[in-house]
Amino acid sequence: MAIQLDRKQCEFITDVGLITFPKVFPGQAEPSAEGSTTQAYKTEHVTPTCSQSLISAVSYVASMFDSKQINPATGRPIWERHVFGPLGRLKKLEEMAGRDPAKYPYAVGKYVYNLSKPVSLKMIKMEGKNLADPVVRAEYDKRINEAAPKVVKFLDRYNPVDLDWVQQENQTRAFRNLPPISEETMHQITRPLRSDELWAGCNVRIAGRAYWNEHKKTVSLFLEQIMLVSQGERLAGGEASPDQVFGAFAPAADLAPVSAGQSQQDDPWAAMR
Repeated sequence: MAIQLDRKQCEFITDVGLITFPKVFPGQAEPSAEGSTTQAYKTEHVTPTCSQSLISAVSYVASMFDSKQINPATGRPIWERHVFGPLGRLKKLEEMAGRDPAKYPYAVGKYVYNLSKPVSLKMIKMEGKNLADPVVRAEYDKRINEAAPKVVKFLDRYNPVDLDWVQQENQTRAFRNLPPISEETMHQITRPLRSDELWAGCNVRIAGRAYWNEHKKTVSLFLEQIMLVSQGERLAGGEASPDQVFGAFAPAADLAPVSAGQSQQDDPWAAMR
C-alpha cells in the first residue's frame, strides 16, 4: 500500500544562508537525471545551522520510508542515517565526497545541501505530446519557464527599483479595482526578483518540502520558493577565473612598447602609476 504523507509535515523554511550555483529563473532549467524530457531548476544552500522545520521534514519522510528498527552499532533508529552525516541529506562540506574544502572556503564547517524542482511532462500536462513539432516545443518551453520557482524579496521604500515596481503594480491594481500598496505597508509586500538581482553569494531563505526519492532511495528536497534577504559578495564557486584559465596565453609585456618619442604625458597609464 502506498505511503500517504502529511504534506504539512514535509514542508520547511530554511535558516538564512548563502545561495550557490543557482539555476532558478525561467530559461535556466537544465536536463534532469529523472528523465530525458524532465527539466530541473536547482540550487545549493550553505548555512551554519539547519532550521528545525527542515530537520523535522527530513526526519519525518525518512522515518516513513526507512526502517524504524534500532541500529545496534549506534543505538539509534536506522532511518536517522538519512538526516545528518555523510549519508544524510543535511551534511557538512567536510562530509561531502569529492568536495575539496580549499575550493569552497565560504562553506567550511557549514551545512551544504541541494534543492531542485524537477518539471516533468506530467507536471505541465504535456504527456504524449510530440516535442519535435516546433509549435508543441514552443508551448513546452513556455510551460517549463512558467514552472520556475518563485524568487522574491520584500519591498524597500528607499530602493528606486522597488518604488518603480510599486507604481506599476498600483496601476494594475487600480485597473482591477483593488486597493493600492501604500508607503506604510510596502515593507510587508514581496515582489518577484529579476535574474540580475540574485547571484551565488546572496543571503536567502528557501521554502520547500522533503520527499522520498525512489531512484536514490533517500530523502530529497523539493525547491518551491526563494526569498532574498540581502545581496552579498559574488562567489566563484570553485571555478577558476578567466585570468587563471587563459593566463598561459597572455602576450608578452613588450608586445606593443611605448615608442621612443612618446612622452610620459602621452602615456594614459602615467596617472595610474
